[in-house]
Amino acid sequence: AAQIAAWKEPLDWPFAIIVEGQPVGVIGLYGMDLWSGKAEYRVLIGHEFGGRGIGTAASRLILKYGFGRLRLHRIWLGVTAGNVPAILTYIGAGFRPEGVLEDDLVRDGQRFRSLRFGILESDWAVDNGLATLVPCRCGCGKMIDVRRFLHGHRPFNGLREVWAKINKPRDGC
Repeated sequence: AAQIAAWKEPLDWPFAIIVEGQPVGVIGLYGMDLWSGKAEYRVLIGHEFGGRGIGTAASRLILKYGFGRLRLHRIWLGVTAGNVPAILTYIGAGFRPEGVLEDDLVRDGQRFRSLRFGILESDWAVDNGLATLVPCRCGCGKMIDVRRFLHGHRPFNGLREVWAKINKPRDGC
């Protein structure tokens, strides 16, 4: 029982973000639950380094590390609803909106709404061209080839449209 309890202890994996030999921020996976295969993603980049794509590039690397090396199933994050640059970075890295938490954060005595985003390993694998078969979301157990939902000549183009089609109830499922 002590060994299982140790597995359930949260783990943190912070990393410095270095650009041209200069530290510009920190990124990591926090509260990692290896038993459930999930972790919280956090990133902080200095304001003077914003808008250069550093956050998106670092986010893609930490997702690759989390899903590829650590074999996580799900990575999630929370963000203040008004932080539009961060939200765009997260969406660009493949995160999808999961929910809204009212009055979730307190700063300077004010309460703020936060948004939850997440990404599953299977979605990340499809986004990165590593998988084409995904389980049907209705729970029927069928595997769906996402290539049949893609249009245009570029592979894995328009993934949001793909998921909308996959998640629609269909006859026979």
